[in-house]
Amino acid sequence: MSSLVAQAPVSMKSRVLHEFAKWIVSPVRLRIRGGPLAGSRWILSTGKHFIAGTYEPEKTHCIVAAAQPGMAVLDVGAHVGYFALMMAERVTSGGVVHAFEPRDLNRHFLQTHVRINGITNVRVHSHCLGDRVGPAKFNTRTGTGTGHLSSDGNVSVEMMTIDSLVEDGTIPVPDLIKIDVEGAEVLVLRGGYSMICGRRPTMILAVHSEALERECRAILEPLGYEFQDLHQAKGDREFLVRQGDGDASPITPRKETIWLTQPKTPSE
Repeated sequence: MSSLVAQAPVSMKSRVLHEFAKWIVSPVRLRIRGGPLAGSRWILSTGKHFIAGTYEPEKTHCIVAAAQPGMAVLDVGAHVGYFALMMAERVTSGGVVHAFEPRDLNRHFLQTHVRINGITNVRVHSHCLGDRVGPAKFNTRTGTGTGHLSSDGNVSVEMMTIDSLVEDGTIPVPDLIKIDVEGAEVLVLRGGYSMICGRRPTMILAVHSEALERECRAILEPLGYEFQDLHQAKGDREFLVRQGDGDASPITPRKETIWLTQPKTPSE
């Protein structure tokens, strides 16, 4: 590894060393102090906002409201599993969360979080999701939260589509989909279009530019979907996207929420 680091550009060296350090200290785990996952064991090196339970509070509130017992959920771009575990608790043992994370380091942390907390209703997949089935290039020369599909990516991954996975029985038809894929959201929607037309699942969608937002709207609004801005204070623009039948009350983002939690006794 030392020879590879020595040959890399300065910025790349710093990134490689930073990720290596995160991996080395990953055995250090703390309890999450607040939020819906309070009491869960978490890898300290994944980030202080996870440990504090303060990561993306507007999105957290939306997920807690949208995920319901018995649901089948897709977490597309699951990162280290913060929202996957949150949704797994909400859907209870009668539901299931299929979490997709192609980046090896993130997926290692995700699988560890599932294991050390005794979560039994999360299925972890190494595929990326897009608009076709086959090999693809993924760029990991970024922060661990911003890896993305790219024609000049440095890692080969296997791309699947939601439609193909539903058709072959790998995943159930979902009731709820969270999509946060650093610019590939349109590809994910195209690859799940048949399922979306038939099931009309609720979605929590991150968009990474105004142009991509327009493309997502062009796909979903003709199907009767409405976009509710979550008004995130930080990060990408996020939407709750669901059928505009007039019956569903809006989910109001909350800056401060008092979470009533019971102490967890996760497995070691």
